[in-house]
Amino acid sequence: MVPRVLGAPVNVQVDAAIDPVTDGQVGPYRLIRMLGNPPKPSVFLAVHRRLGQVRAVRVLAPQSSQTKGRWAKRFASEARAAMQLRHPGILQLFDYGTLATGGAFVAMEYVEGEPASRWLRRMGRLSEQPLLAAALVGAVADALAHAHARGIVHRDVEPENILLVPDPDDRQKFTVKVLELGVTRILRGIPADELTAGNPRYRAPEQWLTGRLADERADIYALGCMLFELIAGRVPFASGQDCELMHAHLYTAPPDLRSFAPRAPAEIERLVARMLAKAPQRRHQTMEEVVMAVELILSCRRWRFGELLRAPPTCAVSSDSTLAPAEE
Repeated sequence: MVPRVLGAPVNVQVDAAIDPVTDGQVGPYRLIRMLGNPPKPSVFLAVHRRLGQVRAVRVLAPQSSQTKGRWAKRFASEARAAMQLRHPGILQLFDYGTLATGGAFVAMEYVEGEPASRWLRRMGRLSEQPLLAAALVGAVADALAHAHARGIVHRDVEPENILLVPDPDDRQKFTVKVLELGVTRILRGIPADELTAGNPRYRAPEQWLTGRLADERADIYALGCMLFELIAGRVPFASGQDCELMHAHLYTAPPDLRSFAPRAPAEIERLVARMLAKAPQRRHQTMEEVVMAVELILSCRRWRFGELLRAPPTCAVSSDSTLAPAEE
């Protein structure tokens, strides 16, 4: 494993399988090895050639000649906005640029951790530890509230985009990092005029409707789906077909959380039910309100959520899947 240091990794050989299009060089960065596996989005461990800083660099595919100009402007605008976010629960974006091939790159904080989606598959569910689930979601909500206050909405909140980072001194303790905040649509290759973003299992009702631009309340809905999943072991609507998921998110009442987890506190069930309201105006209106609701449930202020983020000793968070998307 490459150490988490600011200088260049010692005795690290460049992987022979590095993207031949970039020839191992992206802007001021030298690519070391891929993080994750193709055909997933290309993320590499990289080192700044002059400063020696270790970064995770995501290389974005070239755009068509018809969309290249508009895409480049939007990419630069959203990347600059994302670079202004400063929160311990948000993966920091440090640098960006375009490539001669027509593609682009973003350089991010390099963190060793495990996507919440993968950890949850190993863990099963937190039906016996609902307060841990609430603390985890509270920490994510606090990070998203910081972004929302600066005009940035994620629109793709799901366990895949939440990285759990283990404490090197305590194998049970971990923190959270929200990934891809501010440039999600660019990183996923979603056109500028496409309003329906995000994993359909977590997609808010308004995101399914043509012409409806989703605001921060769509993130609240998606986070409610995630809280339900953490405790129940499944998302509220589990169909494999997009058309069935669309109908369920638009018209079907979500199941009661305690029908899957009887020991979940009633306060958490009420929180989930409000976050999953069909009409945006019936949910919490800001992510800050969600954070305050979690504070009441946990009887502590947000800066103490981290004290409750302790994985069971039988399922500690791994540090071997850095920034790698969960396997299908």
